[in-house]
Amino acid sequence: MDRTEVVSIDGATGVSVGGLIELPGDIAVNLLRFATHSRLSSHAAGRPQLFVVVAGDGWVSGDDGTRSAIRTGEAAFWRLGEIHESGSDEGMTCIVVQAPQLDLPSGLETLEHPAILQLLTR
Repeated sequence: MDRTEVVSIDGATGVSVGGLIELPGDIAVNLLRFATHSRLSSHAAGRPQLFVVVAGDGWVSGDDGTRSAIRTGEAAFWRLGEIHESGSDEGMTCIVVQAPQLDLPSGLETLEHPAILQLLTR
């Protein structure tokens, strides 16, 4: 059964989401696919979320709306209620983990938003 659907946030274009897993405690892991010239428009995080790029590249922004480049092996973190946006010119695939108690690893709290984390050694 295909569980992928087009994102329906106003202003979103070329983004589809699939539910990978839902766990007790309001925890979700989703797959986001960004087509070329796609955009997931500005919205508030319903839960803290970790946005991990697993293929391609794109951009993300936080409360201030300033876009930061993001690519495979990097991630962004948004806190509960934080306004954020993401998109891609060439296409991007991401895993998004959302959970009420999710937080940045210790020592990374001082990064500028959105917090870009390097996950893979290049």
